[in-house]
Amino acid sequence: PERVEQLQSVSSQFRTALQTAGFRVYGDGTPIVPIACNTDEVAFEFTKCCRSYGLFVVPIVSPAVPMNAPRVRTNLTSLHTEVDIQLAVELLTRAAIDTGLIKLNADAIPVMATGEGFLAPHAL
Repeated sequence: PERVEQLQSVSSQFRTALQTAGFRVYGDGTPIVPIACNTDEVAFEFTKCCRSYGLFVVPIVSPAVPMNAPRVRTNLTSLHTEVDIQLAVELLTRAAIDTGLIKLNADAIPVMATGEGFLAPHAL
């Protein structure tokens, strides 16, 4: 029961941090947190960039998901810490900017490339 509660807490913190950072995420209440991507190509590039930063994410594209809903899947365990979550969100944000999933506006505040979502000011 303790590990399950920890996993639920970590998952909730991670999902909230991603949403606060402006990412669109699918689902709720599980340790699998899919991050929406604009195209299959972006999903693959985002995956490659995340891996170069030491993050393991998995691209999920058609036919596994609808053609208009590519994503990358992130997974959490009860052993992840708050520091792990903060680092992961920072690296995911950098990868999103690097690959064009998120673009910087004139005030250097990241914004989802589709115009959906908004990133709060974040020290990169």
